[in-house]
Amino acid sequence: MAERGKHKFWYTATGSNATVKAGSGSLYSINVSPGQGSTVVLVDANASLGAAPNLNSDSLTGLIGRVGPYSTSSNGTAPNPDIIAFSGLGFNDGLVIAATSNARLLVEYE
Repeated sequence: MAERGKHKFWYTATGSNATVKAGSGSLYSINVSPGQGSTVVLVDANASLGAAPNLNSDSLTGLIGRVGPYSTSSNGTAPNPDIIAFSGLGFNDGLVIAATSNARLLVEYE
């Protein structure tokens, strides 16, 4: 059995539309520190989604999934950090993540 690669981490503090990894790999977790209305989109792609992708579109090519939008509670308290764990969710072309500017992300992948 082939040995698995080492886990890597990618962080952004300003929201982003970035290629986390080119080529095939696995996604293990995303830790989201959201703000009001934060949305995160995961795409299996080898290209940028452009400067202003529609994060609510279900027609994005290679769409893996969407997290959010987050909202404040009725008393105005900001949402708690959210950890979304996967048991090695595979992607083929690359892992591209687009997030609103008020989302802080820590992504674990290989």
